[in-house]
Amino acid sequence: MTKQATIVKFPVQEEVKLTNKILAFIDGEGFDKVLGKVTKGLFSAILFLGIPYFFYVVVQAWFMG
Repeated sequence: MTKQATIVKFPVQEEVKLTNKILAFIDGEGFDKVLGKVTKGLFSAILFLGIPYFFYVVVQAWFMG
């Protein structure tokens, strides 16, 4: 029977600082701004790409009978 040792690595100070910055970004005002821009971009893509494609499909279905 062999004995196994478990090595516990505690977070280094730089890792803790990075984690705190990420959590502060997610919890703060910056994440809301990024999420707002992403939402506006997706809405624009749906509006300018999805609606014309929908009309194309409807016209094709109408002419195909």
